[in-house]
Amino acid sequence: MTPSNGVAVLMYHSVADSATPEFADFVVEPDVFARQMTALAEAGCTTATMSDLVRARSEGRTLPAGTVVLTFDDGFLDFASTALPVLRSHGFTATLYVTTRYVGGRSLWLRPEGEADRPMIGWADLATVVDAGVEIGAHTDTHPQLDLVQPTVLARELTVPKVTLEDRLGVPVTSLAYPFGYASRRVRAMAAQLGYTNACIVSDLVSRSGDDPYAVPRVTVTGAHTGSQVVALSTATSTWQERRKADLRRAASRTLRTARLKKPESASYSRSLR
Repeated sequence: MTPSNGVAVLMYHSVADSATPEFADFVVEPDVFARQMTALAEAGCTTATMSDLVRARSEGRTLPAGTVVLTFDDGFLDFASTALPVLRSHGFTATLYVTTRYVGGRSLWLRPEGEADRPMIGWADLATVVDAGVEIGAHTDTHPQLDLVQPTVLARELTVPKVTLEDRLGVPVTSLAYPFGYASRRVRAMAAQLGYTNACIVSDLVSRSGDDPYAVPRVTVTGAHTGSQVVALSTATSTWQERRKADLRRAASRTLRTARLKKPESASYSRSLR
């Protein structure tokens, strides 16, 4: 199992049967997802939410060996209809990050990937998800690149989902996932100021106890991963060389996006930078 100071935070998006080629890396077919979860359960893995992980670290506690954190970005309807029953069958929990502008609607920000019609979770299903013990986190209001927006836009993108989700669902919302994994010192500081206790990036690294709670790395899981490979991801460690490489990638990404030398705001572009 992963050493006691390391916990793999696994990142999913949609669990569905089809996707355009541009979005395929972010969609895991239902039967593949079921096999991945079965493999984790058979390997003796248990789950925690992002808030569980960060709280334990802030209190100087380590989670049991074999703990993984399952996260789902965007808030697609298939989390409730397809992923949640599988999670419940294994006694697993998760953190679901919701993009509030699109609740009950369609994934309009994915138009460049040909995925603007993917159904999003509605409020009734979100209430069911809460009742199942899943943590609800924020994924902004409209899914922008937070490190490139103006301060007033940043404040709105972080405030609106927190207030909306807390008001509609009656639960605290203290976890945040940055769209595309993009953040900056200014973004992290505002997240803390507004009452979030933790936030996720991507980086494809295993999280460890010394990580900034507002820059917790995650590992991307795709439909190409077998169950045994997901178990391997959950028990991996990340070297300092891998962490340095991830830091350099993030810096290069922001430089290129700021200079508009790379295609902005697309899943395929985000994937190319990892």
